[in-house]
Amino acid sequence: MSKWNLKVVENAGELRAVAESEELSVPTKTLFADIKAQLMFIPKNFSWTVGWKTYVWQEEKTGRFKDLSEDEYHTLSHGGTLPDSRDDDGSSDESKPHTTNEGGNTQ
Repeated sequence: MSKWNLKVVENAGELRAVAESEELSVPTKTLFADIKAQLMFIPKNFSWTVGWKTYVWQEEKTGRFKDLSEDEYHTLSHGGTLPDSRDDDGSSDESKPHTTNEGGNTQ
């Protein structure tokens, strides 16, 4: 029987940006509003941070990754907790809950 550990996997980078930039697929209006709310102006020089993040199960022996079920992902993405590890049959040690604010970072 294999044991699986819950991991956070993410990668982020930076892109140069200017105030007129439309290079991102996210609405820049919201980002500019946030900058202005925090700084009270839009700086001439700054960068966008872009990346991705997901939660996966990692097998302890082989290191291979497996996707969370939709219910597990829904639980984490809505502030719930999951056990830190589980066996192939889905049983887990409930003593170490895992939330979206915890976890390993592998890149």
